[in-house]
Amino acid sequence: MSYKASTDISYREIYNLLLYLEEDIITIQDELGIIGYSNQERAEEVDEKARAYLQKFEEFHGPLEELRYFQSSLLNNCTK
Repeated sequence: MSYKASTDISYREIYNLLLYLEEDIITIQDELGIIGYSNQERAEEVDEKARAYLQKFEEFHGPLEELRYFQSSLLNNCTK
């Protein structure tokens, strides 16, 4: 895959793909014995780190509308 091809996919499309594949990902994790982020304390820690990372990313790149949609959707689903 070329760099151009990889930049043609928006954050929204990636997010929707991950939501679509969520059940498959959970099944694969179960088969491999991978523990997901079901631990609430760990999920909150990851949520906090993700918010900080996205804030730094936005400070560096400037406000990106698509990133805002992705960020709010992702973080809302992480805390459910």
